[in-house]
Amino acid sequence: MDETMNKMLPLGLIAASFLSTSAMAEDTPKKTGIKIKSELGVLITTGNTESSSYLGKLVVNQQLTTWRNKYTLDFLQKKAEVTDDNGNKQDEETDNRWSITGKGNYKFTEKSSAFVRASYTDDKYGAFAKYATASTGYSFRALERENMTLDVEAGLGYVDAENQDNVSESGELYRGAGEFEWQINDMTQFSQTLSFERAPVLDNTQTISETGISASFNSAMQMKFGYRVISNSNVEPGFEKTDTETSVTLVVKF
Repeated sequence: MDETMNKMLPLGLIAASFLSTSAMAEDTPKKTGIKIKSELGVLITTGNTESSSYLGKLVVNQQLTTWRNKYTLDFLQKKAEVTDDNGNKQDEETDNRWSITGKGNYKFTEKSSAFVRASYTDDKYGAFAKYATASTGYSFRALERENMTLDVEAGLGYVDAENQDNVSESGELYRGAGEFEWQINDMTQFSQTLSFERAPVLDNTQTISETGISASFNSAMQMKFGYRVISNSNVEPGFEKTDTETSVTLVVKF
């Protein structure tokens, strides 16, 4: 873990400096806006089987004159009741993951920008125990209508990954991503994000897809139905290449 953090520290400092500089560079309050969105979901079952799931996400969007920044923190924890060979029941943790991401876009125009992005994921039961990246590239708005937008980006960077056996590798990274949003009506919104990161040193391509449909109660509160797929093309024996999550969360906007 110390080796991983030492490798990522210079890139993390660069990304943090880049993002903080973007925020400080804008000194016109009337053009500065921050939107915060939090999600929380809890599922508990009892009876013949008992299980509990907790998931949440915090998203902060910051709009400045020439900068657009986004910070994301999310977590997932699952526990299930299992029976051992002696017939005794006990709770067993099956998922424990959290991740944090920061991205800044320097806007050339209203539709094109350069981005810098840093992310870190800690997954106790996943194909990679630690997965840290830093990348930069170009982003542009491919579609913009009154109720519909599509943003795409492509770039390159650096990855440092550690498997569950504490073996780590690091090297170059190639990233591509897209984000689609559709405001179907005043009450309903559809969103779809897709990203892929190719790491030759790992001989792995990680793909993450998130689909969500939100129904609004009012301007500040929504119910969201989500489906998330995390896929790795190359994993250690005993691990699945694809993880899926289906969720129902309460969304509160500030």
